[in-house]
Amino acid sequence: MALFTGGFHLLLGLLPVFTFLIALIVLDSYKLVRPRSVALLIAVGGFTAVASLLINSRLVEVVEIDPVTLTRYAAPVIEELLKSAVIVALMVRRRIGFLVDAAISGFAVGAGFAALENIHYFTVLENPNVALWVVRGFGTALMHGSVTATMAIVAGATIGEKRSAPPETDAASSAGNPMSLRKKAFK
Repeated sequence: MALFTGGFHLLLGLLPVFTFLIALIVLDSYKLVRPRSVALLIAVGGFTAVASLLINSRLVEVVEIDPVTLTRYAAPVIEELLKSAVIVALMVRRRIGFLVDAAISGFAVGAGFAALENIHYFTVLENPNVALWVVRGFGTALMHGSVTATMAIVAGATIGEKRSAPPETDAASSAGNPMSLRKKAFK
């Protein structure tokens, strides 16, 4: 019975985030993000969770940071930087074309992070109740996916604007164009 209860609790911690990820993929009309890429991004997201755990553990040991301070202030920054680094790497390599691709990719990285984090908590927590797993599944796991997806969308929109902007013109070619001179004056 304990195995069934434990499995049910873990399922509560994982099912919501992966259900939402599947919904994003199904709703994507372009279908440019391949299922294989999504699986790889989930795995990379899991890797960022492991890296985050190792970095945070090292901070507690070496810097002797208080675990409460770590949990409230340092760990969230470390987690988001690691997940964001994956998205930045995809954008630098031009693997994200549209904002919907950014949302799916970001959510996949966050889902992988959340999955490994929840599996970790499942193995180390003693006697967690069903309410904890509901919160971890519908709250924390969806938060990891949503925050990373939002960061990816904002970064994609910002980079997209810069890529689609007309190239700067030199002074000689803009001599007769007062708007280009005005633009340069206010930089």
